[in-house]
Amino acid sequence: ISPFVAVAKDLLRKIEARETVTRRVKLLFVTRDTREISWLKDTLQDLTLTQPAVFDISIYLTSAKDMTSESATLFRIGRDMLYQHTGKDVVSGLNISTNFGRPAWPAIFTHIINTDPARRVGVFTCAPPPLTAELEQVTKQYSSPAKKFVLKRELF
Repeated sequence: ISPFVAVAKDLLRKIEARETVTRRVKLLFVTRDTREISWLKDTLQDLTLTQPAVFDISIYLTSAKDMTSESATLFRIGRDMLYQHTGKDVVSGLNISTNFGRPAWPAIFTHIINTDPARRVGVFTCAPPPLTAELEQVTKQYSSPAKKFVLKRELF
């Protein structure tokens, strides 16, 4: 994700200088552990606080897959209560709630189709090959003449 954080920072600068027509950026940060979140914590916080109407950021912690037990349910309830009280997520320490498991691509793409007026939507990834292949399939599945999803990959 780090190449896209640099892009997001540059986009933030352009938005503030009114040098771009970009209206909305939905950034999904999918990671296995919280250490990767801490590397980008300040940048993610800046993006959501500076331009909350533009940057919609979601964090997915994939190592926390089994969140169906009673203790997991209690953890989620406590986490949600703390978030409502403080505005901070207990996992990331950010004003961005952490989701557990992988993103639900059908729900995400359906939401974009129903809420974003753009006819062309860029989908950018710097994910491992299996996740990129999954995104490639989903972008094809949800593209139509009315809404075209275009996948761009960053490899490093």
